[in-house]
Amino acid sequence: MIRVLAAACLLCLIQAVLVAADVQTTSCSAALLIIDVQNAWLTDRALTTDGLPLPEKAAALAAAAREEGVPVIFVIDVAYRFRFSDEQLELAEPLEVLAGDYVVEKLHPNGFLETSLEPLLQSLGVTTLFISGYATNECVKETLEGGREGGFEIVIVDDGHSGGRSGTRASAWNRIWSGNGLQVTPSWEIDFASLCDSSIDSPIQGTLLFDTNRDGNWEIYSIGADGSDPTRLTDSRAQDYGPWPSPDGSRIVFFSRPSGINHIYTMDIDGQNVLKVPGVPGPSAGPVWSPDGSQFVFVSFFDGDAEICTASADGTDFRQLTDNAGGDFEPTWPPDGEHIGWSGESPDGSHIFTMHIDGSDVRQLTVGSSFNGYAHWSPDGARVAFCSDRTGAWEIYAMDPDGSNVVQLTSFGSRSAAPRWSPDGTRIVFQSDRDGDTEIYIMNADGSDLRQVTDNTAEDARPVWLPRTDS
Repeated sequence: MIRVLAAACLLCLIQAVLVAADVQTTSCSAALLIIDVQNAWLTDRALTTDGLPLPEKAAALAAAAREEGVPVIFVIDVAYRFRFSDEQLELAEPLEVLAGDYVVEKLHPNGFLETSLEPLLQSLGVTTLFISGYATNECVKETLEGGREGGFEIVIVDDGHSGGRSGTRASAWNRIWSGNGLQVTPSWEIDFASLCDSSIDSPIQGTLLFDTNRDGNWEIYSIGADGSDPTRLTDSRAQDYGPWPSPDGSRIVFFSRPSGINHIYTMDIDGQNVLKVPGVPGPSAGPVWSPDGSQFVFVSFFDGDAEICTASADGTDFRQLTDNAGGDFEPTWPPDGEHIGWSGESPDGSHIFTMHIDGSDVRQLTVGSSFNGYAHWSPDGARVAFCSDRTGAWEIYAMDPDGSNVVQLTSFGSRSAAPRWSPDGTRIVFQSDRDGDTEIYIMNADGSDLRQVTDNTAEDARPVWLPRTDS
């Protein structure tokens, strides 16, 4: 299955593609770029400096990089689709795109110009680029210069590029680049293994809850954070959404629609002992447990508007906290237990707010005229993950609890939402439709080391980590 990473660019044809990626298990500071090694350009059997055909040499480089977990990125020229057939624009044999490789399509000689190459490299945590491809004095030259301007360290593979029927032009440019201070290294001296951090080779530990329609009806599942052991927890005619674990990991609160109206329910962590929470007026949705497990915060539509409300875990002590003409959604409970965060509609967009648990001291954290929502506080309360469409696409961001120091964590150009911190605060799980349907992904807290958890044609949404119960 080909996964489309929508590019943040001016032309809809420019896109990045991740091909049938397995869960990423290494983190490397480098990537191998293979530029324009396509049938249309190589009818003259382009040769490298050692006299070998470029496609064979590029394929050997790709194999060596893959073996050590170094990302392989094919930069493909599609500017002449009107002139060449699809077959002519394909990679020249024996090159092929394998699981875990990336493809970036471009319309200019510079592979960084108006493409998603740079944000892709940033999301992978890449700082060093090994350059291979065709033609030496055109697209290879322009792309490596684009990489230098972007702050990447450039390593030109001495025998990994070609300018034509002989290696003469490539050799001349190697001398020029070397004289200008660029690193030019023959393929047999490249140690890809030294560029990967083996300390994070092990799968991510932990368990996630999420809702999905993979069985034809919206149900709640659990799954290992490494994508293992997906387990269905609910099985009813009702539509079940939004699971949230209790702080001790023994119960799950969620909302369900058994008869067209949402109500709040709880169940054991294995899906047994399902109970409707009494005393909470419907329709209600989006319940989240308080840090001490004594209350829920949730959205209630009992007065016709979406309002933020709380109730004790047994359904007593129902309280309405907001009373706005616009809708209030996606409540969450910061770890101090004294405040509540939520998303509220306003004339200039949707923004993230906080208030005291009694409804006082309302503060707006985000500004502008965009959508901002799905806020979630890190376990230590130091950062807030959220999503926003301020760039035109829904991306994941993080900010300080006062709304300052905003950092964009994803650049997929698609719809990414519902970020939730891991119990140790080092990772964030979220949903994204970057491959055409909504899947679950995990990344480091700084946006690096992206890993895909689910992979199917259904919708997998609203993921959340189970708390650690081993300490």
